[in-house]
Amino acid sequence: MQSRTSQSTAASGAVCPSGSGTGTPSTIPGKVPSVEYGLSPLGESLLEHIAQLMRWCLHHGDRMSQAQQAYDARLVPADENPLEAD
Repeated sequence: MQSRTSQSTAASGAVCPSGSGTGTPSTIPGKVPSVEYGLSPLGESLLEHIAQLMRWCLHHGDRMSQAQQAYDARLVPADENPLEAD
């Protein structure tokens, strides 16, 4: 399954097999055959956007948690909430 996922991600252009400029996976010797993948230039172009999203989440995480708790409190009384069990 992991191989299929890796191949699918490589097909998107976000990753490429490491050590291979031809797009052909380079195998790594060992007990279990494996292929190492790395970010392609297209995938690397996402890094700053992902970092920006992570910074936003860290900055707003407390507010998001409070909003989620307030929303949950309206849906389920605290004494019936299985997540609030003793």
